[in-house]
Amino acid sequence: MDFTKNSSEPSPMQPPNNPPAAKISDNEETLKEFKSLMRKYINRDDYVEAYNLCLDYIDDGLCVEYAQRQMPMLEQKVRAHYRYKMLLHLILFAVAAIIAFVIAGLLR
Repeated sequence: MDFTKNSSEPSPMQPPNNPPAAKISDNEETLKEFKSLMRKYINRDDYVEAYNLCLDYIDDGLCVEYAQRQMPMLEQKVRAHYRYKMLLHLILFAVAAIIAFVIAGLLR
């Protein structure tokens, strides 16, 4: 097997040949659409979807600068969202455990 042979197929160890995000120019229409979608998600308090949308646009190399400016605010909102959900689940678990112990004590 000859490992020095150059082939037209990229090696699986090489990174994919994606153009850098900075070299892709933002289209004004794309930026307007992105801002509109961001406003829609933020107005609905759907910060997780807005964050995922930013990640998708960055991965595609579209509106990268605007998406990167939005990320810190969205990260804070997403963390707060999940912190609230975790606290809610802990409270519900504690209430369910107390109810289970009371019922178990009554059935004894």
